[in-house]
Amino acid sequence: MKSNIIESALGSNGFHCGRMVSGSKTFYSQNNPDNFVLFNANIISKNHKEKVWYGDLDLTKDFDKLKELAQDWGDTFYFLREMDCRFDEADAKFKELVKRSVWDTTKDRAPVYKDHFKD
Repeated sequence: MKSNIIESALGSNGFHCGRMVSGSKTFYSQNNPDNFVLFNANIISKNHKEKVWYGDLDLTKDFDKLKELAQDWGDTFYFLREMDCRFDEADAKFKELVKRSVWDTTKDRAPVYKDHFKD
């Protein structure tokens, strides 16, 4: 990750790298059954064409703020699962990483759990 400016800005908005939404994935999932949660998620930036952040995201709750930040910076963020953009995978071609994304800030609304299972 080279984009320390974005990492720092995300951190100052409550999204510090390595963020955990809960000490227990099971507990959090059971208490938020309709939320679209990505544990150990990754964010890649269209402007920087690389991974700029990693940690836990509850996109149902976090999406609006992340979309606002991306728009403020004239950027698009793509959200990926842990295994789709691990550190050893982070050097994959940007277009390939975008294909692996499960949601992005060009969407009009925050995702909910059922979005994960759409065709």
